[in-house]
Amino acid sequence: MAGAVKETIGKLAGDAKLQVDGRAEQVAGRAQNLAGSVKDTLKG
Repeated sequence: MAGAVKETIGKLAGDAKLQVDGRAEQVAGRAQNLAGSVKDTLKG
């Protein structure tokens, strides 16, 4: 959620770095979520 907020604020403010940082946080969160799902699936 925080990544989406950063990205939106970056877009509104015209701050490309903040926008990219927000996007990176979103991608990292999705990867972490996916890793957790895989772990849960393997546990069975």
